[in-house]
Amino acid sequence: MKTERIYGMHALDAALLAQRVCFRLYVLEGRCGPRLTALRRRFEAADVPVFEVSRSTLDRMSGGGVHQGVLAEVEAVSRGSAENLGGWLAQASETAVMLVLDGVQDPRNLGACLRSAAAFGVSCVVVPRHGAAPMHALAVKAASGGAEQVPTLTVPNLARALREIREAGFWLIGLDPHASRSIDEGSFSDRTALVLGGEGAGLKRLTREACQDFVRIPMRGSAESLNVSVAAGIALYVLAEQRSGPGVAPNRENRLK
Repeated sequence: MKTERIYGMHALDAALLAQRVCFRLYVLEGRCGPRLTALRRRFEAADVPVFEVSRSTLDRMSGGGVHQGVLAEVEAVSRGSAENLGGWLAQASETAVMLVLDGVQDPRNLGACLRSAAAFGVSCVVVPRHGAAPMHALAVKAASGGAEQVPTLTVPNLARALREIREAGFWLIGLDPHASRSIDEGSFSDRTALVLGGEGAGLKRLTREACQDFVRIPMRGSAESLNVSVAAGIALYVLAEQRSGPGVAPNRENRLK
Protein backbone atom coordinates (compact mmCIF):
# COMPACT_ATOMS: atom_id res chain seq x y z
CA MET A 1 0.00 0.00 0.00
CA LYS A 2 1.43 3.37 -1.00
CA THR A 3 1.64 6.06 1.63
CA GLU A 4 2.18 9.80 1.54
CA ARG A 5 2.86 12.50 4.08
CA ILE A 6 0.51 15.41 4.56
CA TYR A 7 0.85 18.29 6.99
CA GLY A 8 -0.99 21.32 8.27
CA MET A 9 -4.22 21.57 10.24
CA HIS A 10 -6.60 21.92 7.29
CA ALA A 11 -5.02 19.06 5.33
CA LEU A 12 -5.19 16.65 8.27
CA ASP A 13 -8.72 17.67 9.14
CA ALA A 14 -9.76 17.05 5.53
CA ALA A 15 -8.08 13.64 5.57
CA LEU A 16 -10.15 12.63 8.59
CA LEU A 17 -13.36 13.94 7.05
CA ALA A 18 -12.63 12.01 3.86
CA GLN A 19 -11.97 8.89 5.98
CA ARG A 20 -8.54 8.36 4.50
CA VAL A 21 -6.55 5.56 6.09
CA CYS A 22 -4.11 7.13 8.56
CA PHE A 23 -1.10 5.18 9.83
CA ARG A 24 0.79 7.58 12.10
CA LEU A 25 0.42 11.10 13.44
CA TYR A 26 3.44 13.20 14.38
CA VAL A 27 3.03 16.27 16.55
CA LEU A 28 5.53 18.84 17.74
CA GLU A 29 6.68 18.00 21.25
CA GLY A 30 5.43 20.48 23.81
CA ARG A 31 2.75 21.92 21.48
CA CYS A 32 -0.66 21.76 23.16
CA GLY A 33 -2.90 24.45 21.67
CA PRO A 34 -6.66 23.79 21.70
CA ARG A 35 -6.90 23.20 17.96
CA LEU A 36 -3.97 20.79 17.87
CA THR A 37 -5.24 19.01 20.99
CA ALA A 38 -8.67 18.52 19.43
CA LEU A 39 -7.12 17.22 16.21
CA ARG A 40 -4.88 14.86 18.14
CA ARG A 41 -7.86 13.45 20.05
CA ARG A 42 -9.68 12.75 16.81
CA PHE A 43 -6.71 10.76 15.53
CA GLU A 44 -6.43 8.90 18.83
CA ALA A 45 -10.15 8.10 18.68
CA ALA A 46 -9.49 6.53 15.27
CA ASP A 47 -6.75 4.36 16.87
CA VAL A 48 -3.96 6.15 15.02
CA PRO A 49 -0.59 5.98 16.85
CA VAL A 50 0.63 9.44 17.88
CA PHE A 51 4.32 10.35 18.21
CA GLU A 52 5.76 13.54 19.66
CA VAL A 53 8.86 14.64 17.77
CA SER A 54 11.22 17.60 17.64
CA ARG A 55 10.79 20.58 15.34
CA SER A 56 13.86 19.56 13.35
CA THR A 57 12.30 16.13 12.74
CA LEU A 58 9.02 17.64 11.56
CA ASP A 59 10.90 20.11 9.36
CA ARG A 60 12.79 17.24 7.76
CA MET A 61 9.70 15.05 7.33
CA SER A 62 7.75 17.89 5.71
CA GLY A 63 10.60 18.89 3.43
CA GLY A 64 10.72 22.32 5.03
CA GLY A 65 7.00 22.95 4.55
CA VAL A 66 4.86 24.99 6.96
CA HIS A 67 3.57 22.03 8.97
CA GLN A 68 1.95 23.93 11.88
CA GLY A 69 3.35 21.36 14.28
CA VAL A 70 1.51 18.37 12.84
CA LEU A 71 2.13 15.78 10.12
CA ALA A 72 0.53 12.45 9.25
CA GLU A 73 1.40 9.41 7.17
CA VAL A 74 -1.71 8.37 5.26
CA GLU A 75 -2.71 6.06 2.44
CA ALA A 76 -1.87 7.71 -0.86
CA VAL A 77 -4.87 8.94 -2.81
CA SER A 78 -5.31 7.05 -6.06
CA ARG A 79 -5.24 9.76 -8.73
CA GLY A 80 -7.21 9.08 -11.88
CA SER A 81 -5.49 8.70 -15.24
CA ALA A 82 -6.30 9.02 -18.91
CA GLU A 83 -7.96 5.62 -18.72
CA ASN A 84 -10.43 7.03 -16.18
CA LEU A 85 -11.26 10.10 -18.26
CA GLY A 86 -13.58 8.34 -20.69
CA GLY A 87 -15.51 6.71 -17.87
CA TRP A 88 -15.81 9.98 -15.99
CA LEU A 89 -17.03 11.83 -19.09
CA ALA A 90 -19.64 9.15 -19.75
CA GLN A 91 -21.27 9.70 -16.36
CA ALA A 92 -20.78 13.48 -16.09
CA SER A 93 -23.94 15.53 -15.65
CA GLU A 94 -25.21 17.87 -18.34
CA THR A 95 -24.20 20.86 -16.21
CA ALA A 96 -20.78 19.60 -15.12
CA VAL A 97 -17.83 22.01 -14.91
CA MET A 98 -14.27 20.85 -15.47
CA LEU A 99 -11.08 22.74 -14.67
CA VAL A 100 -8.13 22.01 -16.96
CA LEU A 101 -4.70 23.24 -15.84
CA ASP A 102 -2.13 23.41 -18.61
CA GLY A 103 1.24 23.10 -16.89
CA VAL A 104 0.83 24.80 -13.50
CA GLN A 105 4.33 24.43 -12.02
CA ASP A 106 3.98 25.60 -8.43
CA PRO A 107 2.36 22.99 -6.14
CA ARG A 108 0.95 25.80 -4.00
CA ASN A 109 -0.84 27.20 -7.04
CA LEU A 110 -2.10 23.73 -7.91
CA GLY A 111 -3.44 23.31 -4.38
CA ALA A 112 -5.06 26.74 -4.39
CA CYS A 113 -6.77 25.91 -7.72
CA LEU A 114 -8.13 22.70 -6.19
CA ARG A 115 -9.40 24.66 -3.20
CA SER A 116 -11.29 27.04 -5.51
CA ALA A 117 -12.55 24.08 -7.56
CA ALA A 118 -14.05 22.54 -4.43
CA ALA A 119 -15.53 25.86 -3.31
CA PHE A 120 -17.30 26.56 -6.62
CA GLY A 121 -18.62 23.11 -7.47
CA VAL A 122 -16.16 21.91 -10.09
CA SER A 123 -16.78 18.27 -10.93
CA CYS A 124 -13.29 17.29 -12.07
CA VAL A 125 -9.78 18.72 -12.52
CA VAL A 126 -7.50 17.58 -15.35
CA VAL A 127 -3.73 18.08 -15.29
CA PRO A 128 -0.92 16.83 -17.56
CA ARG A 129 1.41 14.13 -16.31
CA HIS A 130 4.52 15.96 -17.48
CA GLY A 131 5.54 19.58 -17.09
CA ALA A 132 3.25 20.26 -14.16
CA ALA A 133 3.42 20.28 -10.37
CA PRO A 134 2.94 16.88 -8.70
CA MET A 135 0.19 16.31 -6.17
CA HIS A 136 2.42 16.11 -3.10
CA ALA A 137 2.11 17.38 0.46
CA LEU A 138 2.59 21.06 -0.38
CA ALA A 139 -0.24 20.98 -2.91
CA VAL A 140 -2.50 19.00 -0.56
CA LYS A 141 -1.90 21.52 2.23
CA ALA A 142 -2.69 24.47 -0.03
CA ALA A 143 -5.84 22.70 -1.23
CA SER A 144 -7.27 22.65 2.33
CA GLY A 145 -9.47 19.65 1.58
CA GLY A 146 -9.93 20.27 -2.14
CA ALA A 147 -7.61 17.39 -3.03
CA GLU A 148 -9.99 14.97 -1.31
CA GLN A 149 -13.21 16.59 -2.54
CA VAL A 150 -12.58 17.04 -6.29
CA PRO A 151 -11.42 14.16 -8.54
CA THR A 152 -8.11 14.97 -10.22
CA LEU A 153 -7.22 13.15 -13.42
CA THR A 154 -3.63 13.07 -14.71
CA VAL A 155 -3.29 12.59 -18.46
CA PRO A 156 -0.14 11.87 -20.54
CA ASN A 157 -1.30 13.94 -23.52
CA LEU A 158 -3.34 17.03 -22.67
CA ALA A 159 -4.20 17.91 -26.28
CA ARG A 160 -5.67 14.44 -26.83
CA ALA A 161 -7.58 14.67 -23.56
CA LEU A 162 -9.02 18.04 -24.58
CA ARG A 163 -10.28 16.55 -27.83
CA GLU A 164 -11.96 13.75 -25.87
CA ILE A 165 -13.52 16.28 -23.48
CA ARG A 166 -14.78 18.34 -26.41
CA GLU A 167 -16.23 15.28 -28.16
CA ALA A 168 -18.13 14.51 -24.93
CA GLY A 169 -20.05 17.76 -25.35
CA PHE A 170 -18.02 20.09 -23.14
CA TRP A 171 -17.50 23.68 -24.31
CA LEU A 172 -13.80 24.52 -23.89
CA ILE A 173 -13.21 28.06 -22.62
CA GLY A 174 -9.62 29.28 -22.50
CA LEU A 175 -8.73 32.03 -20.06
CA ASP A 176 -6.57 34.54 -21.94
CA PRO A 177 -5.72 38.07 -20.74
CA HIS A 178 -5.74 39.26 -24.38
CA ALA A 179 -9.16 37.85 -25.30
CA SER A 180 -11.62 40.35 -26.78
CA ARG A 181 -14.47 39.20 -24.53
CA SER A 182 -14.80 39.53 -20.78
CA ILE A 183 -15.77 36.43 -18.84
CA ASP A 184 -18.94 38.12 -17.62
CA GLU A 185 -20.22 38.67 -21.18
CA GLY A 186 -21.38 35.13 -21.84
CA SER A 187 -23.59 32.42 -20.42
CA PHE A 188 -22.08 29.07 -19.47
CA SER A 189 -25.07 26.92 -18.64
CA ASP A 190 -24.28 23.38 -19.74
CA ARG A 191 -21.11 21.29 -19.85
CA THR A 192 -18.16 23.65 -19.54
CA ALA A 193 -14.40 23.09 -19.29
CA LEU A 194 -12.44 26.12 -18.10
CA VAL A 195 -8.84 25.92 -19.36
CA LEU A 196 -5.98 27.83 -17.71
CA GLY A 197 -2.33 27.99 -18.68
CA GLY A 198 0.67 27.76 -16.41
CA GLU A 199 2.56 30.53 -14.67
CA GLY A 200 4.15 32.89 -17.14
CA ALA A 201 3.82 30.77 -20.30
CA GLY A 202 0.03 30.72 -20.38
CA LEU A 203 -1.84 28.40 -22.72
CA LYS A 204 0.33 26.21 -24.96
CA ARG A 205 -0.31 26.20 -28.71
CA LEU A 206 -2.06 22.83 -28.92
CA THR A 207 -4.17 23.72 -25.92
CA ARG A 208 -5.22 26.99 -27.52
CA GLU A 209 -6.15 25.18 -30.71
CA ALA A 210 -8.46 22.88 -28.76
CA CYS A 211 -10.36 25.74 -27.11
CA GLN A 212 -13.63 26.93 -28.64
CA ASP A 213 -13.82 30.32 -26.92
CA PHE A 214 -11.48 32.65 -25.07
CA VAL A 215 -12.35 35.06 -22.29
CA ARG A 216 -10.44 37.41 -20.05
CA ILE A 217 -10.82 38.71 -16.53
CA PRO A 218 -11.24 42.50 -16.80
CA MET A 219 -8.47 44.37 -14.98
CA ARG A 220 -9.22 47.76 -13.44
CA GLY A 221 -5.92 48.61 -11.79
CA SER A 222 -2.27 48.86 -12.82
CA ALA A 223 -1.42 45.15 -12.51
CA GLU A 224 -1.00 43.49 -15.90
CA SER A 225 -1.67 39.91 -14.82
CA LEU A 226 -2.96 37.68 -12.02
CA ASN A 227 -1.51 34.66 -10.29
CA VAL A 228 -2.96 31.54 -11.95
CA SER A 229 -4.70 30.37 -8.78
CA VAL A 230 -6.24 33.81 -8.22
CA ALA A 231 -7.43 33.86 -11.83
CA ALA A 232 -8.92 30.38 -11.42
CA GLY A 233 -10.80 31.44 -8.30
CA ILE A 234 -12.25 34.56 -9.95
CA ALA A 235 -13.24 32.74 -13.14
CA LEU A 236 -14.86 29.84 -11.31
CA TYR A 237 -16.79 32.28 -9.12
CA VAL A 238 -18.13 34.08 -12.21
CA LEU A 239 -19.15 30.78 -13.81
CA ALA A 240 -20.87 29.64 -10.61
CA GLU A 241 -22.75 32.93 -10.33
CA GLN A 242 -23.90 32.83 -13.95
CA ARG A 243 -25.07 29.24 -13.70
CA SER A 244 -27.04 29.86 -10.53
CA GLY A 245 -28.63 33.12 -11.70
CA PRO A 246 -32.29 33.47 -12.68
CA GLY A 247 -33.31 32.78 -16.24
CA VAL A 248 -30.19 30.84 -17.20
CA ALA A 249 -31.16 27.94 -19.43
CA PRO A 250 -28.87 25.21 -20.80
CA ASN A 251 -28.67 26.62 -24.31
CA ARG A 252 -25.49 26.45 -26.35
CA GLU A 253 -26.64 29.43 -28.41
CA ASN A 254 -25.94 31.58 -25.36
CA ARG A 255 -22.24 30.82 -25.72
CA LEU A 256 -19.80 33.56 -26.55
CA LYS A 257 -19.60 34.07 -30.27
